[in-house]
Amino acid sequence: MTADAPEKVRAYFLELQDRICSALEDEDAGSRFHRDPWERGEGGGGLTRVLADGEVFEQAGVGFSHVRGASLPPSSTVRRPELAGRAFTAMGVSVVVHPRNPHVPTSHMNLRFLVATADGAPPSGGSGVGSISRPTTATGRTVSIGTGPRAKPARRSAATSIRA
Repeated sequence: MTADAPEKVRAYFLELQDRICSALEDEDAGSRFHRDPWERGEGGGGLTRVLADGEVFEQAGVGFSHVRGASLPPSSTVRRPELAGRAFTAMGVSVVVHPRNPHVPTSHMNLRFLVATADGAPPSGGSGVGSISRPTTATGRTVSIGTGPRAKPARRSAATSIRA
């Protein structure tokens, strides 16, 4: 991992947040995301963007966070005890979309990036992605499909448009 990797990832995540928000605004003509920047007292911050009461989307949120700390939390080092006590930088983009059309799934997706550093040791880190889609059947029953290598794909919906 290069020393400038966190800044490159940060730039990419912020640009991704902009592109996702623009695409959702284009789909829900006339609706705009409200911006809510925030700061974390221990280091870092982010930008939460929310679109509410649109014609197509009941609500959509696209969040960016970039936080830093002097030491990884204990829960983060259970499987990697050699990382205990290392400083960290973590960032991500999270997207949650609730369409008005009951035949279109509510969706959640996130991208993550983490780097742990210590004096005299090479940086250790990685990235990840996750997603959940909760389709609703014609009867209104929510179908959970999960994520991971054993997740089963949802059945394809007859709906072809996210517009109600």
